[in-house]
Amino acid sequence: MPVLGVIFLRHATNRYLTALQAIEAAQAAGTSPKRPLVKGDFIKRRALMLPEAARYDTLLNLPSGASLGGALVAAMNAIEADFAPLQGSLPKEYDRFDNKLLENLLRCFDSQALRQATGDVFGRIYEYFLMKFAMQGAQDNGEFFTPPSLVQTLVNIIEPDHGVVADLACGSGSKAIFRQRRISAMPSTACKTPNWGLIKGLRVGARSPRGVGGVVWR
Repeated sequence: MPVLGVIFLRHATNRYLTALQAIEAAQAAGTSPKRPLVKGDFIKRRALMLPEAARYDTLLNLPSGASLGGALVAAMNAIEADFAPLQGSLPKEYDRFDNKLLENLLRCFDSQALRQATGDVFGRIYEYFLMKFAMQGAQDNGEFFTPPSLVQTLVNIIEPDHGVVADLACGSGSKAIFRQRRISAMPSTACKTPNWGLIKGLRVGARSPRGVGGVVWR
């Protein structure tokens, strides 16, 4: 699903730029040492230290005539090489598509609003496309997308507001997110407990793998 990869790059770039801004502000204020940045500086701010070739603006500003498909594949490979949990999971079919189509796709997700969007916005976009693909019968290896309306119903019935919640097939992580929204609406004295999920053998906590920038990897 190449469009999901582009959404991922947009979100990852937003997270990267937000983290970079916070790091530079901390260095300017003297609360953080001035030194070359490392991956850990970004990961603790729930972002990836994106290689320049994988940043959204870099892809949009490629020289005229450059292969966007090849550049997108190289971007995905660069991210996987830098972030082991993602190895083998990002889409790489972009070289099959026409340059103009890919350019239009990238520009679709380059509005001012999306440049400033946060994780929950991207989660909803991601869910929208997953639902559309599911309706068209695009189910991979017996994996099925659960519609948000059904997830909300399940959370309302189960009322998971105590203990530790483990979803061993968390997919897009929507159950954990709906649960967190429910708990966030409760009084501050209510018990707030962690969500844990499992997707393709990776244990994730607190958030879903949507966009990956919001994931806490354990």
